[in-house]
Amino acid sequence: MKNETENKHSVNAHWIAILSMIVSLSLVFYNLFQRQIMSDLAVDAHILKSAYESELQMKDAMETTMEHNYDANKDKLRITIVDSDGNVSYDSFAETVDMDNHLNRQEIKEAIKDGNGTDIRKSATIDKNAYYYAIMLSNGQILRVSKETDNIFSIFAHGIPILLIVALVLYTLCILLSHLLTKRLIAPIDNMAVNINQPEQVKIYKELQPFVNTIHHQHEEIMKSANMRTEFTANVSHELKTPLTSISGYAELLENGIVEPKDVTHFAAEIHRNADRLLALINDILRLSQLDGDMPE
Repeated sequence: MKNETENKHSVNAHWIAILSMIVSLSLVFYNLFQRQIMSDLAVDAHILKSAYESELQMKDAMETTMEHNYDANKDKLRITIVDSDGNVSYDSFAETVDMDNHLNRQEIKEAIKDGNGTDIRKSATIDKNAYYYAIMLSNGQILRVSKETDNIFSIFAHGIPILLIVALVLYTLCILLSHLLTKRLIAPIDNMAVNINQPEQVKIYKELQPFVNTIHHQHEEIMKSANMRTEFTANVSHELKTPLTSISGYAELLENGIVEPKDVTHFAAEIHRNADRLLALINDILRLSQLDGDMPE
């Protein structure tokens, strides 16, 4: 029962570690993904700025940008021009007359203040994130580029089958590696148990040496104690046997009436003396047992 519980805990620990790693890596890669998008938008914005300020026509500037950056056209790059008052004068995706004032947009405010600005806005209706990069033009207008991508939940949902496969592979590797490493770690201890009397024949890693020395020292003490007990038992048996034999012999002579009347007192005295000797030996054994902790006081 205990082993089953430990195995369940081990399995749970493996799954928790794997899932935590997958979630952490997903967040790290998504963060890198966001940075890459912003970096691409910044490049697009500077190309557009250079083309727009030299050609003065956004249509021509867009064509120039698309020639230099195929991904901008493929990923549906949205381009917006906002004047210093926040009014949209050009947008590649929508009619400007239908658009609100953009002066309160985060990326616009940062561009007016610092020369460039960024923002990420989430759309709950289309389940996407919109990335914005705005840059101040020399004429006081603000050029903004943007694109939409899936949010982290959508990306994670699309990658669930792959993540499950990765999790299963990692789990299998964890089980195999933990089993192999455990066997490798336990092998010196198993060898030590087999060769407990000859520890010099056991090859162990140095971190285990203090543990092996302690076990070997304790084993020597146990064996020494066992030998002393064996010797003590043999001596006690011999010492007990002598008075018991004498008592038994004298009692048998008295029982069969072989003893002369004048020797009865002598035989009785011998029986008494050997009985006292026997009691003394028993008391000594009891005291030794109490000192050894085998019996209570």
